[in-house]
Amino acid sequence: MSRISGVESEKAPWHVRLIYWFARRKIGQVPAGMKILAYYPALLRQFVRMSALQHKKGALSSRLKRLAMLKTAMLVGCPF
Repeated sequence: MSRISGVESEKAPWHVRLIYWFARRKIGQVPAGMKILAYYPALLRQFVRMSALQHKKGALSSRLKRLAMLKTAMLVGCPF
């Protein structure tokens, strides 16, 4: 259980609800981290933009991207 409750869809501004709708459509639910970021809508928009750019097809192969993400997680001590 989170220590901070996120912004629910009913109380969110229209542009945050739109982001929630896309999240539900793509992954089936709105992640708790996204709801917490919704307290600062400008930060949430930039987070969504950054995530979209990370997953965009580019010069690197998807295998190399995954390897880089795994190495980064190992360096910062991610427990997964």
